[in-house]
Amino acid sequence: MKTHHNKSIRDYDQVIEIDGYQIKVNGACQYQTIKDNWTTLEYNNPSSYFLSWHWISTWIQTYSPDLIVVTASYGDEVVAMGLFSESIAIRHKVIHSRQLRLHQTGKESEDQIWIEYNDFISNPEHTQKATNACLKALHNSCFEWDEIVISMIRSERAKQISDAFIRSATAAQQPSYLTDLNALRLTKKPYLDSLSKNTRYQINRSVRLYESKYGPIHIHLAENKKQALAYFKEAGKYHQMRWQDSGYKNSDFTRFHENLIDNAFSENEVHIFKLKAGTQVLGILYFHIMDKTVYFYLQALQYESDNKLKPGLVAHSLITQYYADLYMNIYDYMGGESRYKDQMSSDITNLVTLNLKRPRLKLYIEDLARRMKSKLLSRWTRG
Repeated sequence: MKTHHNKSIRDYDQVIEIDGYQIKVNGACQYQTIKDNWTTLEYNNPSSYFLSWHWISTWIQTYSPDLIVVTASYGDEVVAMGLFSESIAIRHKVIHSRQLRLHQTGKESEDQIWIEYNDFISNPEHTQKATNACLKALHNSCFEWDEIVISMIRSERAKQISDAFIRSATAAQQPSYLTDLNALRLTKKPYLDSLSKNTRYQINRSVRLYESKYGPIHIHLAENKKQALAYFKEAGKYHQMRWQDSGYKNSDFTRFHENLIDNAFSENEVHIFKLKAGTQVLGILYFHIMDKTVYFYLQALQYESDNKLKPGLVAHSLITQYYADLYMNIYDYMGGESRYKDQMSSDITNLVTLNLKRPRLKLYIEDLARRMKSKLLSRWTRG
């Protein structure tokens, strides 16, 4: 990690007793100490892939963020831990807010890796009380900040936190979709049979059209790290054709994922599939695997002018069945509203961005202006 030049952060090292927990806030924690505590918590309490040490260590090693490390101990045991970075957010050209962001740097190019299921890593017995104690310690600390931002945390966890703080707000709510593969197996039917009649028709029609045009459809899982990196790179040309804001246009994004694939492939935590009909590439899909949960991260599809050809629906139907047959528990589409996710999933939850605010006049004025604007828009819509 690089050295921080803000004395208030770099030299900050305080231990506070809150609600029975010993909270340590450290602006100069050693990497090995972070690793030891993190991996111990992860081993005993596996969480989402975005809180795995492979994800977090790749984030640290790729971006070298200046970290504020917050840990909660109960007795002699570390029971919760979170890593914060300091940044300045400028809103409406006049509001300058000093933020502490959990597991993000605050730089748009570096945060485009889209962390989800964000939270402290913690012992489940202590999650609510210990993480709230950590946030209270930050709230009571003497160095300057205006907002704590926890991006894409589960909505139920956001409520547990916000209920303990007077000034809090949630924003950027996104639905998160998943398919329960355990429930699917209990039906003793193929995944395709669990979908609506219309969705099944679209998939079956697409398969017929693709196979008549190009040949049999098949999926191929990258067999080694070199092939996985090649698939990831190849996906870029299809992804950029579809998305103006594609991460493949951002070297910070691609550097992170190349490092993650390099670090995690041998642990069977990264799966990248290529979907083909005959020799024609239909798409490439990128997944993370942890604790029998399949996290769908990215798809790069080759679309054609015939809108009856649905490469995404075909790919997900085949890959979901593949993972069901491997006895995985969950196929997680993660956040972001999308018709195809709604078509293909069995359950839905919500992720939100949580903001905890210190009492600041500029933030109060901003909130007041936002509420007034909302009321005016509401009246205009009704009127």
